[in-house]
Amino acid sequence: MSALSPTASTLVAGLAIIGTVYGVLAAAYPIAVAEYFGADRVAAVFGVLFTAWGVGGVLGPWASAWVYRLMGSYETALLAAAVAAGLATICSIGLPAHGPRHQADSE
Repeated sequence: MSALSPTASTLVAGLAIIGTVYGVLAAAYPIAVAEYFGADRVAAVFGVLFTAWGVGGVLGPWASAWVYRLMGSYETALLAAAVAAGLATICSIGLPAHGPRHQADSE
């Protein structure tokens, strides 16, 4: 049995975690966008953000299916997604705790 094959309980736990994180992100995005780009640019930044989200939502499943047909399993696609998530996490570590708006106020 592959390490990536879930049991029913791990599947339910994983879905619960995904749902919770998705809900938290929905609340955190507007705050982070206003913090880093200013309240006056929230609409423009959200347009770009959700366009990228939509493109990922269309291309992600297509790319996963292509990798599945090529490799015979989803392991490579899941590994690529995990690597991308890890790189995004590393990139976000370099962000300041507060956006540029607060840094300008403190100088």
